Amino acid sequence: MTPVAENSLRKAAVFVRGLAPDAAAAMLGRLSAEEARALRVAIAELEQAGDGKPATSASMPASQDGSVELQLSTSPYNPGPQNKPQPTTEPEPLDGAAWFRQLRDADPQSIADYLSREQPRAIALVLGYLPPDLSAGVLQCLPAEEQPRVVAQLADQHEADPDSLRVIATGLADWVRRHHEEDQRRSTRVATIRQIVAATPEDKRRGLLATLAASEPHLAAALADLTPQQPPKPTPAVAKPTPAPQPQPTLTIDDLRRVDGRALAEAVGSLDARTALLALAAAPDEVVSNLTAGLPRIAARELRQRMHRVGPTTLVEIDRAQSALALAVEQVVSQRRLNRITGADEAPQPPAFTLSDMASQGDAYVHTVRTEATKVVQKAKAEADRIRKKAEADGQAAAKASMAKLLDERMGAELATLRPALQSVVSEIEAARGEWHAHWRQSAIGLAVAIAEKIVRRELRDDPTISQTWLAEALELAAGASDITVRVAPVDLESLRSHAEALAASMSGIGDARFVADESIEPGGCRVETRHGSIDQQLKTQIDRLFEELS
Repeated sequence: MTPVAENSLRKAAVFVRGLAPDAAAAMLGRLSAEEARALRVAIAELEQAGDGKPATSASMPASQDGSVELQLSTSPYNPGPQNKPQPTTEPEPLDGAAWFRQLRDADPQSIADYLSREQPRAIALVLGYLPPDLSAGVLQCLPAEEQPRVVAQLADQHEADPDSLRVIATGLADWVRRHHEEDQRRSTRVATIRQIVAATPEDKRRGLLATLAASEPHLAAALADLTPQQPPKPTPAVAKPTPAPQPQPTLTIDDLRRVDGRALAEAVGSLDARTALLALAAAPDEVVSNLTAGLPRIAARELRQRMHRVGPTTLVEIDRAQSALALAVEQVVSQRRLNRITGADEAPQPPAFTLSDMASQGDAYVHTVRTEATKVVQKAKAEADRIRKKAEADGQAAAKASMAKLLDERMGAELATLRPALQSVVSEIEAARGEWHAHWRQSAIGLAVAIAEKIVRRELRDDPTISQTWLAEALELAAGASDITVRVAPVDLESLRSHAEALAASMSGIGDARFVADESIEPGGCRVETRHGSIDQQLKTQIDRLFEELS
């Protein structure tokens, strides 16, 4: 078995041995017969070597985070018999914590390569004992998606088990030692190769390094400074092309006050959306008023709202945007003058903005479709009348057949083009309506939950019995479990001290419970922890559950 496999088996034995008997049996049941047999042998070797858990302290138990605890057991505290240390002649085992703190000149990449096979909790355990600068280097060498998980485990890290530290430190020490020896051997080989290449004549050295770069690029990069330098070839001077001068507007942003709204709309429509919004956001109010005078009120209001939501920008961008708007206005004015001189009709311009809401746009489009459909019907009827009059001379039967056929063809062709557009508009209106319904429903739920939280916090401040009720509910749910820990806010510990003993005595199934003052618990709330999980009765947790259920 390789050292890495023995190290992994030893860590697994330490982990399984620390579990409860039922959990350890369940985990061994999932392994194959050979794997379970090997793991049991490793656990037995740990017990024979004396690597078991430390004996129970004779003093009163204390919380891991150093907080105050209240013992509510009805029976006196009676610690078990202490095991006396047995004399041994075995060598002193490796002190994992002290060994980690002595690592200062190790390569962060080699440590990261070793830890990449471990879980985030084990990686955080090692980083917590390394020097800070080395821990930072190892963390940066880990994959990007692994780094936040390791940092999160560092925040929740508790005191490490000496057996786990010793196992990890032993494996890491062997890994670092082998990598250090390999680096030394590689450095010696590279130094020998450098001496050989440096002694090679320059005319042959260039070809040798080129061949080496194709087969061994890493080694060629280390020998790159030995490549003979070639004199640089003279390069003819190339004249840089002179950029064409940008046209400058003759109008200023203040001169646009005298421009009518239609010309402004045409000019703004020729610009991209951000340039137009930047130019209008810094323009005088008269310019914006002239532009919005010809727009519907909803469209004008939405335009002003978008001007206020431009976002962060610079003065250079604003100057460029205003210059572009002035140039566009000059082009529109010049085109108008040219049309008046040549007598050409001014072509209708498309609307500069489509800023109306979807409902108004849909209604207008439906009205347009209906008008066009009416025109089509009227036109078809007029054509039918003309055919009917002509058919009176040629024969009534032939005229009726021709009229019906022409009417069906015209109506079918026109309606076939209008029906998809009408269905598309109706679908968009229905989709927009559904999105708004969902948005306002979510907002209403959030507002209701916030109001409920505010009212409950005020009642909780005025009525301390609410905290006692929450505590009773949590203990009822945890009844029957062993090793119960109740975490409350420090300000509530004294008020619950007299209520705690009566509460524990009145409930069946609660023989031994501890009350712990915890700064992370909200005043008025509590969290009951057992071996099977925790019951969080804090107000914030209950409000979050209510919001999830309503959503």
